[in-house]
Amino acid sequence: MAHRFVFAALAAASCLAQAPAGRWDGSVELAGLKVPFTVQFENGSGLAGSFARGEARVSYSGSFDAGSGALVLKGSGVRFEGRLADGVLKGTHTGPLGTSRFTASAYCTGSYDGEAGPDIAGEWTTDAGWRVWIRRSGEDTLVTVSRREGAIGPLAGRYNGAYFDLAHFDGQRGALLEIEPRKDGSLDLVWKEPRQEPVKLRAAKAAAARP
Repeated sequence: MAHRFVFAALAAASCLAQAPAGRWDGSVELAGLKVPFTVQFENGSGLAGSFARGEARVSYSGSFDAGSGALVLKGSGVRFEGRLADGVLKGTHTGPLGTSRFTASAYCTGSYDGEAGPDIAGEWTTDAGWRVWIRRSGEDTLVTVSRREGAIGPLAGRYNGAYFDLAHFDGQRGALLEIEPRKDGSLDLVWKEPRQEPVKLRAAKAAAARP
């Protein structure tokens, strides 16, 4: 009889979902724009999820129910609700743009993240008057874009063999940027934001200030 109770307890424990931990990669649909993101889960007194914003992080507190696999992250007008099943986290994200769908899974160390690519670090100016600051952190390229509407970034990513594929998502705002180096030393940019048409730009290296 005791063996039956032990077996039943083990079977029940095996049905409990384990809270996500470590790095997870996913994407969220923001008004039709699919934006990739990286979230770092930590389990202490409660579940916490922090979204990479360049080398900084934006953190949200939450909870996880092992019995149902239900997960909640919330903070500052943002809420993530999802369910973990078969290693995949799916649910909804509610933020400034309304409610969107998201999906995420644990980071696979064998996955291809791109390469460092050519060094395009520096300050650039586009034909629309935007200022673009680019820097390298390890193999990642980080970009901050300043426009009349304000600055956004950093967008982070790597070179895919043809162009730099960069993204920004901090739980509230999302944006995508493609940067293709040209043979003449300039850059071709494609900027994408939710509910906006893609913007194509040409950027030149900003002139160095005279001593």
